[in-house]
Amino acid sequence: MEKYKDEIINTVKDLISFKSISELTEKPREPFGTECRKALEYILDLRK
Repeated sequence: MEKYKDEIINTVKDLISFKSISELTEKPREPFGTECRKALEYILDLRK
């Protein structure tokens, strides 16, 4: 776990930098707002 410490910290910093406060929209790909979509895409991209 120690060897991943810096990577984990940087990932959390990046994730919390999104202003992902839920805003209901009519956009099909952004039902909770653009920033929530960006935060989700960021996390999903980490898996690649």
